[in-house]
Amino acid sequence: MLLYEYTKSCGKDIILNSRLKVSEHRHFNDPFEMSLQLKKIRGTDIKKYIFKNKNKLRDIYNKGQFNQTWKEFRRENSNPIKRDERAKIIASEANNDWKQIFNPQRGSTADYFLICCFCAAPTKTIDEILMWSHYTDGHEGLRYWLESELLPKNIGVLDKIEYEDQIVSLDPIGFLTGKTDLTQKAIIKSLRVKSKAWEYEREYRWFVSKEFCKIDLEKNEYFVYIDLNAIKRIDFGVKISTNTIKEVTKKVKDLGLKTEFKKTVMDEREFKFNYVDI
Repeated sequence: MLLYEYTKSCGKDIILNSRLKVSEHRHFNDPFEMSLQLKKIRGTDIKKYIFKNKNKLRDIYNKGQFNQTWKEFRRENSNPIKRDERAKIIASEANNDWKQIFNPQRGSTADYFLICCFCAAPTKTIDEILMWSHYTDGHEGLRYWLESELLPKNIGVLDKIEYEDQIVSLDPIGFLTGKTDLTQKAIIKSLRVKSKAWEYEREYRWFVSKEFCKIDLEKNEYFVYIDLNAIKRIDFGVKISTNTIKEVTKKVKDLGLKTEFKKTVMDEREFKFNYVDI
């Protein structure tokens, strides 16, 4: 499958150094990245799933600072009024912890993987104009066509983004009952769900295990090395510099790669781009 990657002019680094930049999701331009809709934990949930479970109730007692013995704590918990009050307090504290744990801006996923973003061929001319405008620094950049099958295998997962109206919902009941698989499924789904506002991008994401990523200390950026034979074509933006074109085409020819080159030009009659051979 052929995928596109739009880059700024600095994207020539892909050819010059045989590598793709990978990033943390919190550096992306969508503030909703990997967001989760957290359903509230209620006092009734605490009573049902915690207070009725002796082991979990004991955990709460051990973690708390109660001026009571375990027996006194359990006896007080058998009082309906006291139980309701305590359940509300624990639910409130749990909701605060819940929000902190699953705050999408914490960037904890970056401890495990980094991401390289691609997109499928646009279906509308207007979408193509948007992509060039948004991701190539005012059309001074490049667009790479990459064969996904030639990307390094066994270092990550290529996944198609789904576009939905609602943020992925995470129900705490699975967490409270010890069914962590439900929590994991919601988290994994949030990695590949975005608002329908971004549907024109037709995005694919390559989730690369961090252990395979290398850091460029000078740039303070992460990269993953690739086989440049995966690059089948390079399109140069409307406003790209002649020097960048010369630098990239020379490197490709020196390496003996079978890569096509096209220059993006504006159509004279319609709002669309045409591509001419270089």
